[in-house]
Amino acid sequence: AMTRRRKLSGRAIWRRRSGSWADMMDLRIFVDCDPDERLIRNIQRDTIDRGRTVSMVVDRYLKVLKPMHEQFIEPTKRFAHIIIPEGGDNLKGINMVCKYIESIVEKRV
Repeated sequence: AMTRRRKLSGRAIWRRRSGSWADMMDLRIFVDCDPDERLIRNIQRDTIDRGRTVSMVVDRYLKVLKPMHEQFIEPTKRFAHIIIPEGGDNLKGINMVCKYIESIVEKRV
């Protein structure tokens, strides 16, 4: 027989419906990032790695990425136990989560 186990996940997206794996999570974390930063990262990545023009990247961002973020990513924020603002620059928030994870791992060892 399967038993319920504690789950840790680094994913930013989860489905919110009855019986989903999100319901089995002990801690759901949403790492919030400024929309301007998301756009800048897309411009940097797509112009350098994918050979797109800035105009192409901005057009794709406005027509595809931003609407999909608003439809699928942003709504998951309300189901998070913890919201870390400022993305990866929020060292205090990230350190708090790391300490929590470390305490769980230590208990298992």
